[in-house]
Amino acid sequence: MRANYGLEYSFTSPTGFYANLFGGQSLQVAGQNSFKTADLTGIGPDSGLDSRASDYVTRVLIKPNSYFTFNTRTRFGQDDLSLQRFETQAVANLNPILPLSTSLTYARYAPQPELGFPLRREGLLSTVSYNVTPRWNLTGTMIFDLDRYLTSRQTFTDAFNVFLANPGLPEPVYRRPSEWTPISTSLGVGYTDECTIFSVNYTRGIRQESIAIGEKERVQTVLVRLELRSLGELSFRQNLGIETVGGGEGVKAQ
Repeated sequence: MRANYGLEYSFTSPTGFYANLFGGQSLQVAGQNSFKTADLTGIGPDSGLDSRASDYVTRVLIKPNSYFTFNTRTRFGQDDLSLQRFETQAVANLNPILPLSTSLTYARYAPQPELGFPLRREGLLSTVSYNVTPRWNLTGTMIFDLDRYLTSRQTFTDAFNVFLANPGLPEPVYRRPSEWTPISTSLGVGYTDECTIFSVNYTRGIRQESIAIGEKERVQTVLVRLELRSLGELSFRQNLGIETVGGGEGVKAQ
């Protein structure tokens, strides 16, 4: 049993300006805390709900008009108010002026060691959707990993400590990787009507990166998805192959 409490404030002006502010917390009142028990889904650990008093969450939503939306979500630690999660998004929907919508999302997450993320994560996601017809649309997405230098720096530190213990090995040299190299790009086409949703998406992204030798493994996949509103959903994913390319970044042997 949990009890949720918070405050919410909304404002709408005669000109169409809208703002919504929210902040709150969740408390475990009785029974077993299911978020404190580890399972295969990995939802509970480091979720902010795995203690009796949860982390604090806030949201700020602003819509200056019908075309633009700005949304920011945060999560603060209940002990020291440290920033655990931060997400901010800007959305532009230009219909009916143009059959085009786009969004830009920035996210920053604190380390989650229990889930296998010992370092901070930071990234940028951009999306574009163009309606060719009222039912057919083209989409594109691009993801930038802004915290790659943290992994590269940690790898260099480990490699340099190994070098100090074994002077006969090649000396590593640190090279900071670029944050503005996309780690994932996606292109897709979709169809939507009252009964059917159909889409085909091609994605090319980094599946694995070996910073120590400056090589990256990129995987290419195609995802086909069909949803019939009265029958259910069917999807098929096909791996088109793995490409190994020279990274030119990260830790190098001198």
